[in-house]
Amino acid sequence: MHKLLWTAALLAIASPTSAHRLPKTVVPSHYEIHLTPDLATGSLTGRETITVRLAEPTTSIVLNAVDLDLREAAIITGTITGTITGTTTGANAGKKRHPARVSLDPAAETATLTVDTPLPAGEAHIEIAFAGKIREDIRGLYRTRTAARSYATTQFQATYARMAFPCFDEPAFKATFDLSVVVDKGDTAISNGRIVSETPGPEPGKNTLRFSTSPRMSTYLVALAIGDFECVEGGVDGTPIRVCTVPGKKELGRYALRVAEHAVPFFNRYYGIPYPFGKLDMVALPDYEWGGMENTASIFYRERGLLLDEKTAAVGTRRGTAALVSHEIAHQWFGDLVTLAWWDNVWLNEGFATHMTRKPLVSWDPAWDQSLEEAQATAGVLAVDAFEATRAIRQNGETPAEIKELFDGIAYQKGAALLRMVETWLGPEAFQKGVHDYLAKYANGNATAEDLWTELARVSGKPVDKVMASFVDQAGAPLVTVETRCEDGATLVTLTQQRFFADPARLAAGSPEVWTIPVSLRRPGDSGPARSELLTAKSQTFRLDGCAPWVLANALARGYYRTAYTPEALAAISKAAAKDLTPAEQILLLEDQWALVRNGRADVVDFIRLAEGLSGSRELTVQQILLGRLQAIGELLVDDTGRDRYNAWLRDLVRPLAQELGWTVAPGEPDGRKILRTVALGTLGGAEDADTRAEARRLLDRYLKDPAAVDPSLVDLAFGLSARNGDAALYDIFLKRMSAAKTPEEYYRYLFSLTAFRDPALIRRNLDLALSDQVREQDLGNLTAALLGNSASRQPAWDLLKKNWPDLRSKVVSFGGRGAIPALAAFCDEAALKDIERFFTENRAPGAERALKRTLEEIRGCVEMKKVQGGRVGGWLEREGGRE
Repeated sequence: MHKLLWTAALLAIASPTSAHRLPKTVVPSHYEIHLTPDLATGSLTGRETITVRLAEPTTSIVLNAVDLDLREAAIITGTITGTITGTTTGANAGKKRHPARVSLDPAAETATLTVDTPLPAGEAHIEIAFAGKIREDIRGLYRTRTAARSYATTQFQATYARMAFPCFDEPAFKATFDLSVVVDKGDTAISNGRIVSETPGPEPGKNTLRFSTSPRMSTYLVALAIGDFECVEGGVDGTPIRVCTVPGKKELGRYALRVAEHAVPFFNRYYGIPYPFGKLDMVALPDYEWGGMENTASIFYRERGLLLDEKTAAVGTRRGTAALVSHEIAHQWFGDLVTLAWWDNVWLNEGFATHMTRKPLVSWDPAWDQSLEEAQATAGVLAVDAFEATRAIRQNGETPAEIKELFDGIAYQKGAALLRMVETWLGPEAFQKGVHDYLAKYANGNATAEDLWTELARVSGKPVDKVMASFVDQAGAPLVTVETRCEDGATLVTLTQQRFFADPARLAAGSPEVWTIPVSLRRPGDSGPARSELLTAKSQTFRLDGCAPWVLANALARGYYRTAYTPEALAAISKAAAKDLTPAEQILLLEDQWALVRNGRADVVDFIRLAEGLSGSRELTVQQILLGRLQAIGELLVDDTGRDRYNAWLRDLVRPLAQELGWTVAPGEPDGRKILRTVALGTLGGAEDADTRAEARRLLDRYLKDPAAVDPSLVDLAFGLSARNGDAALYDIFLKRMSAAKTPEEYYRYLFSLTAFRDPALIRRNLDLALSDQVREQDLGNLTAALLGNSASRQPAWDLLKKNWPDLRSKVVSFGGRGAIPALAAFCDEAALKDIERFFTENRAPGAERALKRTLEEIRGCVEMKKVQGGRVGGWLEREGGRE
């Protein structure tokens, strides 16, 4: 989001970095668009009238267009009435029509309309007839297919609307839209408005659908889907809600419908603004780049994200769908009603929606502890933010590739973590009031990050601007080092901040950043609220009454910063962690210590002892992180000579939990316990426990005979452990059943289980599968990432990418650089590092340049960690490990 709108004078002398921006001297207010797509041939024709206001006289107008043939263009000055006819009769008589010449700039993705005489300032109308194609690459207006037929749908975020119709394709150019579309007789269409008329023609076998005028919105939020959709219908608080699917799948949408019926009234109350768009459609599509996209009043999803069979769906699938639906509905206010002014503040949309995602789910599923997942998400993005290749939350992007790369974990998870920290500091009531005032003030318009924190500061009376600016405009995250001493019956807590780097040399060298940090301090035995302080300097000392053996510096685990303690304090905290720290605090303590292990500042053996101290925890997320890190130690830091001993130690550590949970799911058992069982048994099986692997295979065989015979929570565990040592016969079964899957969950279970096979011949088959038309483009990034995640298929998958990079690079890289590039960080050796560096010196990775830098940095860090920590693990194993 841009802080200030560029003036015409600035645009006239704009630097090359702003060459992709449109002049602000022409501002659209309304589009009337008529589209004629042909699903059989893939052709697209259209005509439109765009009502604009000219700030000054001009002979040219610049707008966006990509791969479109602008066949006819004219500009009419003054006000016209009626529909798109290209005439100026009746009420329009006397208006002047200016035929326009069209010049295209493919590199800038613009079209310039030039007339012979200057157009006067004031209202004007741009008439354009154009032609193009229904695309095949899941962007713009594109074709998606099932076994039965083709569909057409749109994906316009962030810069793809210009591929479907000429437009002012920037978020600040909000306008209303009147859309009509020609479809095959018997088909329907779904868009931002309701269908208000359906008339035969304009030719036999066709119908013309016209939609109601849309709300005022940015072009990237325009939506259109064409086909024979079926819908389940509901509604709440006067808002009709539908979930629409291709034929035969609508019943799989009932769970998502109920989530929506829960989320909409929650947000109505929270935001203090009733749902603003009249109706809400949620559409599941066979091919979609995003999990979900918040198009105004018409949210589009991948089928995998929206549809499930409640009788067979695993806990994670149900929770994932609930979270995705909540996230996209949160956007209808924060992103759609109020929209960022430019993509530099994409976090204001995505970070806020991510923060809001979990709020309705607290009452939807009270047993689902949202605070633990929030702590886990914070820890995850802190790891990303430790690399030099990270970026500030507010990062400019000018070209489409640069903008696409901004949709990353920094925008989503760091933005959400920052808002959690500020909400905790201000208090939930003040935060909610500030959000309401912000939305009410900027409704139907655009806003900046400063606009949000101005309202939060006004409501709370606290310096929100200083905190937000220090985190939004600086890259990286702070490390807060904690030192305590007892003096005159009080605890003096000295907090020192510096930027945390994964690279130990960069951390040791220091850097100039200083943040304004709301820190939360808590001592053992404290029963009241944590002590809140603002850390504003490199080092500050705070006084707490009474002497304490340690002070926790991120109480409640809602601060966005790392913490480091003296060895003595860490030892004391580790002993007390199981009883004196909340599960969320345990999570961040574990992750902070792991980060210090990664960069050599902490000893891996101390982390192992901390993990042993927490091994008795029965909190799902604590165990997920603890066991995940211990497995990483085994894979990365233990050599072949010590692997059996380490696996024996890990089995010994996790077996009590696994035996306590067993393989039997009791009736009515809480979801968290079900997932915890799979974590424990999965770790045991991964540590080469023969009995666990054998039981997993017996469970899989039972499922293959009768899926209803196995509890849904155990199915993925059985698949994963069985595939690790699976043979060609099992591979063939998975492949065959994948093609016959009845639900998205079932399909992807089979597809991604294929990537766990380790037999070289089966890995070769996976590589062939990745290049075949059996795999949809939307899945290629995740599929190649999964192959890179399997140590047995890692190098063959990388060789495949190198060999086919010109064809694959746009298919395996998604928004934010997601996909294959970050997955290369699974490599942890010098030879691979040099190979990857050499390859990308000669080959570009559009949309993933920053992700590539971060990946290379991560591999370098892993190589260094091996050198520093590998011997320490070996020595520990010799002294005390592996006593099974």
